[in-house]
Amino acid sequence: MVGAHAQDVLATVTALADRALSLGPVAGVPLCVAGAAALTVAARKRLPLAAVGLAGVGAAAAVLLRRTTALHFGLSLGPAAGVLAAIGAVAGALFPPAFPFAAAALVGAVAGSLVPVGGHAVLAAATAALVAGLLGLALARPVAATAASLAGGLLLALGLVASFAHRPLARELAGRPAALLGFALVAGIAGAAFQIASPRAAPAARSPGSPPAATPAAGR
Repeated sequence: MVGAHAQDVLATVTALADRALSLGPVAGVPLCVAGAAALTVAARKRLPLAAVGLAGVGAAAAVLLRRTTALHFGLSLGPAAGVLAAIGAVAGALFPPAFPFAAAALVGAVAGSLVPVGGHAVLAAATAALVAGLLGLALARPVAATAASLAGGLLLALGLVASFAHRPLARELAGRPAALLGFALVAGIAGAAFQIASPRAAPAARSPGSPPAATPAAGR
């Protein structure tokens, strides 16, 4: 199970890197901009982050379930990822807390599948997904910032490979998905730490014509 998931993830990253490499800077520059934004300011935009983030969770779920969707529904990775991403985007826009719940639940499901309960991996995965999802709701802001930053790290890695597609090093890295994921992990951890530590958006400034806010009277 773990080996299959790992192979699917590595194969998907390799395919994405090859595609980005073939497009060059045309794709590389937007990917770098999107990755930098996800690493630094995404957590401040709750609604857009929920829609885009839950779409990403849906696409990630399609990667992890590619064998299941192909076997039972006859869908290849591309269509399955598109369907789940579209459902995720709509769900995130309508109910933003679904993003941290789903992001944590996906991680919990993968972890739970490693420790079958009574020999039933599906039951273990479902239980772990529920528990992790509830924790994700309780820690919504850190979970959302972490998920956004990890995705941003991957986007930045792909963007840099595409931006320097003419360099031999970029072409070599495109064939090393583990190195790209390692870069994404390091950048994602740094981005998550930055966003979690950053203060929330400040309240709107007082208009020039409005009276100053009342201050509490000093105790006598």
